[in-house]
Amino acid sequence: FTVVATLKPEKNKTKANAILIKAEKVLKEELKKISSVSVKDLDKVKNKVMKGHVDGLKSVDGKAHAIAMNEVVIDDYKALFDDIKKYLDVSVADIKKIGPYFEDSKSNKVVARPTNFKINNR
Repeated sequence: FTVVATLKPEKNKTKANAILIKAEKVLKEELKKISSVSVKDLDKVKNKVMKGHVDGLKSVDGKAHAIAMNEVVIDDYKALFDDIKKYLDVSVADIKKIGPYFEDSKSNKVVARPTNFKINNR
């Protein structure tokens, strides 16, 4: 899984430091919620994923991109046609199983900052 947070640039290092600390805290709190996802929430996400997938295939460019990504990443363009089924087959139990992987001790974190920028609390 990959979670990305992009923050608006801040020139004042003190403010930027506070923003980064707050963003990391909010991100951790949100990731902790993964283990307590409801069927209703999961259905909402599945609908959004399905809509995004279908909308992405409406244009020739979208189809070409999807085929190319599956060929390059999975080494089989035909996998494109199985993606939706895989997303729809995810259950609340599956989500609860992966929740522990988002604990600090089991996660890898990369934070990119401008050169010479340091967080004060590290």
